[in-house]
Amino acid sequence: MHAVDAQPKHSLIYARVLSHCPQYVSGDRWEQFQDVNAFRGPSAPDATWAALQSEFSTDALQKSGVAVLDEAVLDEEGALALNPVLTDPEAVVIALRNTDDDPPFELLTSGGCLSGSALPVMAVLEDGPTSRWSSDFDNVLCVTFAISDVVALRALGIPATLATGLSELGHGRLEEFARRFQLRDAPSSVRFSEGPGNADRLDSHAAEEEIEPETGTGMAAIMPQLIFVDWSPATLTLERPEGLTAVRAHFARLEHDLGLCLEEVYTWQPTAAELQKLSFRLEYGNIKDVQSAVLQSLDESTERLNVPAGSMSQVFGPVADHATTVSQLHEIRLRRGDKQLRNKAWQNFGESLERDFIQPLICEAQGAAEPVQGNLLLALAETSRLHHMEAALIAENLARRVDEAGTQRIEGIPLSEMRKLLALTNQIVNLAKESKRCPKPSKVTIDATPNPMNPYRGSPDSD
Repeated sequence: MHAVDAQPKHSLIYARVLSHCPQYVSGDRWEQFQDVNAFRGPSAPDATWAALQSEFSTDALQKSGVAVLDEAVLDEEGALALNPVLTDPEAVVIALRNTDDDPPFELLTSGGCLSGSALPVMAVLEDGPTSRWSSDFDNVLCVTFAISDVVALRALGIPATLATGLSELGHGRLEEFARRFQLRDAPSSVRFSEGPGNADRLDSHAAEEEIEPETGTGMAAIMPQLIFVDWSPATLTLERPEGLTAVRAHFARLEHDLGLCLEEVYTWQPTAAELQKLSFRLEYGNIKDVQSAVLQSLDESTERLNVPAGSMSQVFGPVADHATTVSQLHEIRLRRGDKQLRNKAWQNFGESLERDFIQPLICEAQGAAEPVQGNLLLALAETSRLHHMEAALIAENLARRVDEAGTQRIEGIPLSEMRKLLALTNQIVNLAKESKRCPKPSKVTIDATPNPMNPYRGSPDSD
């Protein structure tokens, strides 16, 4: 009889496997950053297999995923062999643990979870280190398509997992996935931020929520937002990973046909400049330097996984009336750093402002009976443009400060900004009064093409 039979979650089996595995050591620029829970495959696979067979039952080994049927000897009853993902000494194995001191409840390999009982994106929700890192990194979870990229990000303390199984997600696993990541509910309004109040805000939120007893990590209390990694951190290249296209297509169908809410699911690809900065900091900086570069890239270079659904789809349609574009711009402020969506909303805002307010004033000025009135109306048009833009920028800056510091840590709109806005308001009132004293203009039809001098053709900080 075996000394040890199957244990809950196969923890003892996994711990014994890792006892035969050397620590994973990153190379090149990643050498100074290591994940203590990352290992290579067993250095002596045959000896490892023999040791496991002597200690655990074949049933336990098979249920844990450590052992699989050996197709080469299927005619022999009960022919088992070490799982092929563990037979390569160069393989990568990541231990998932409830706490740092616990034995692993799952092993993450290039093929996904070794047990096969859960998707990697779900399994890491029970992993203590992942939960801790997610809280530090604005409650996100990076999803990669290569185990080497998972190791690279985890070495920096960035929560990461594999996308294995997501291109075919369905049935019961789909419902559990949607529930755990709150993809049936309204999207949250948390943004990426490096602000000093961020960790405190998340810690406070976690303290108020009930932590699921089976995890003990708090990951279930604050669901991380999914960020698909559209580059290779391990090789520091911007080449699109194999597998992302299939996931994107499948998730588009899940959104369209099954009602999954994907407004808060993103892809992340740094710019060339951001990648250069990250590479330099990896080679010469410390972990805080590298994490800062990652946070900045997450804030600036994430985009929606798919075309926006619902009311936000109007952003990519014909430019609506100005009241609607103002509303869309406000909604964009409550979302993550999707530059494409944000820039389009700003562009729509500028175009609707020109069409609905500025151009009518210019037309009226060109048809004025008196040159004085025409000049007043032109001045009113330009001042109105500045006033609308200044008000929008003030709201944008206020939203950013709230995101970074929280509502309890800001003092509202700075006095200098309010004075500037009030001065423009006063100027508009005076110009309007002066123009009213002039004779009524004659009716003139002018082609209301966008003003070539209009500076508001996109986000105020777009490239």
